[in-house]
Amino acid sequence: GKSALARAALAALPEGAATARVSFHACTDAPAFRAKLEARLEARSSGHLGPRGSARLVCLVDDLHLCPAGRHGERPALSLLRALIDGYGWWDHRRRSQQRVHGMAFCGALSPVGGKRICSKLQRRFAMLSVPPVDGSGLAIFSALVGGYLGRGGFEAHVVAMAPMIGAATIALHAEVGAAFVTSTTTPHYVWGLREICAVARSMCDAVAELHGTRQRLARFWLHEVSRVYSDRLATESDAAHFADIARRVTRAHFEELDQTELLRAPLLYGRLPPLPVRGELARSAACSMVSTELRRTATRRRAKGADSLAAYVELRDTCRTRDRLEAWLDAFNARHTQLRLVLFDEAAAHILRLCRIVQRGGGNLLLVSTGGSGRTSLARLAAFMAGLHLAEPGLSGCGSEEGEGADREDQ
Repeated sequence: GKSALARAALAALPEGAATARVSFHACTDAPAFRAKLEARLEARSSGHLGPRGSARLVCLVDDLHLCPAGRHGERPALSLLRALIDGYGWWDHRRRSQQRVHGMAFCGALSPVGGKRICSKLQRRFAMLSVPPVDGSGLAIFSALVGGYLGRGGFEAHVVAMAPMIGAATIALHAEVGAAFVTSTTTPHYVWGLREICAVARSMCDAVAELHGTRQRLARFWLHEVSRVYSDRLATESDAAHFADIARRVTRAHFEELDQTELLRAPLLYGRLPPLPVRGELARSAACSMVSTELRRTATRRRAKGADSLAAYVELRDTCRTRDRLEAWLDAFNARHTQLRLVLFDEAAAHILRLCRIVQRGGGNLLLVSTGGSGRTSLARLAAFMAGLHLAEPGLSGCGSEEGEGADREDQ
């Protein structure tokens, strides 16, 4: 929560103080850092720059530890930051003169693990504050949220009493994941904070007493949700296998009174699959009509009740039946849109279920990372169709022009 706390503090500054945010990543060099700062400055006199107007600019520089190093270990972007703090500014190569920057202060944020350490010369120019990790207070908040939902959701008392146990398992898993998968220049998305714990708590609120009303079923549901929150972000198969070992170890430690064989049984798949009984070439027109009507009903129900009103979030134990139902949806999609020539093997079906899990929730956003030709677009189209959503594919603007390229860099 370092960045969130810093942004809140900057938002609370009195009037007359302007704020800006710059995030470092694996491709941030000194020219890119300077360009982002120059966009928020104006010339005051010859060789002097300052914030627009008479305001004082406070810049939040996030993820300092991700600044890339050169061949000899140098990091010019951090050297430029140190020069700005000391009031030296930078060298203008066009005018061949020094430009000093006035009225600017910096607030930095970095992770103590992963990436590269910043040098002591830069550290001593900041007042260092440590943000402690999640502790007992996080466990209490998590248990209160999940326990309150289970209590109001019609679960029995002995199942509601699992909330502290689930909270402790989540905190323990979160700590092990944070220690095992650290942020680096190649894995900048390995960031584990309160956002992930809140995502698990939000996922537990999808449990239904009629479907997950026993301790065994609720624990298995928790194991699936933590796998989706944490494992789906991992970049390699070895990292995913390592996470599976961590999840099994934490599960055995915190749910030791449950049947471990049933709890850890594979495959572990949950999803919402609206029924689509019509299949086959001869029934495509009927399927098309039925799906169109169902999608209109979906939109109406979502506006009234939210995204979870059509199908229950259940465990899908029969992989063959699940694949048949997905192929039925694929037939219905092909009857209305451009043909998707997909072979829905087990991994592809699991990916579709993961996509549907996110897009069927309110405010669900997905970032699909893979190489070209891996099926990202096709699977996203099918998942959006199943969720009753309109799929728009905007093109890139300014492609190939310096203006567009600069805008893209600024968005990053």
